[in-house]
Amino acid sequence: MGNSVGIGDKTSGIQNQKNKSSNSKREVRAISIVHQRDRQKNHNKGFSPNFIHALDATHLFMTVNALKEKNISDIITVHDSFATHANDVTLLSDTLREAFVALHSKEILNDLTHYFKENFEIDAKKIPYVKDKEGFGFEEILKSEYFFA
Repeated sequence: MGNSVGIGDKTSGIQNQKNKSSNSKREVRAISIVHQRDRQKNHNKGFSPNFIHALDATHLFMTVNALKEKNISDIITVHDSFATHANDVTLLSDTLREAFVALHSKEILNDLTHYFKENFEIDAKKIPYVKDKEGFGFEEILKSEYFFA
């Protein structure tokens, strides 16, 4: 059947042609570059959700550590959900707010931008300017009745 590949074949048409071509090294390099570009695209797509997940995990650790300092050790966490005994819920709620404000009052996005500029030699014009906390009153979170479920 020549170089054609039917459905269900374990080799691709590119691989069949590669084996019969005198330019097989160039074709392998081309395939490698395409796969590398695909991996880079997937890496870029995954950065934002992974960064947010890391922030959630940091908030979790900060909350649990603060509760431990307050002698609360009966805590259950699942991802970004928390549970404790009924008589400790108010303390848990306050501690969640305090940890959130402590974490997000920092210049997280600006620090990340500077890290990328310094370590990856990225042109500063390619990184969008982000001003952390612009117009956001974190102290309002400490006063809010509803913050975390």
